[in-house]
Amino acid sequence: MTGATLSLLLPDGRIAVVNCASKWGPGIGGLNGRRSCRIPIVDDVNVEFKGKNAKIFWPVSLNGKKLESETYTIVSVVPK
Repeated sequence: MTGATLSLLLPDGRIAVVNCASKWGPGIGGLNGRRSCRIPIVDDVNVEFKGKNAKIFWPVSLNGKKLESETYTIVSVVPK
């Protein structure tokens, strides 16, 4: 997988379509290479919108205190 596209339901009923392209970062054995985007495996996520970006946070621990995150680019906002 090299990227991901998600649809996020906004509180006002609109849908934000966001995309993440694969990124450069440490790969296997510490060598630099491309890594796939992290994708939430849960339905409920928290999102911080800033400019053209949407940073998505989701829990990855049993108690919900440890979070994973990924920054996506807003592609479009679909009216309700």
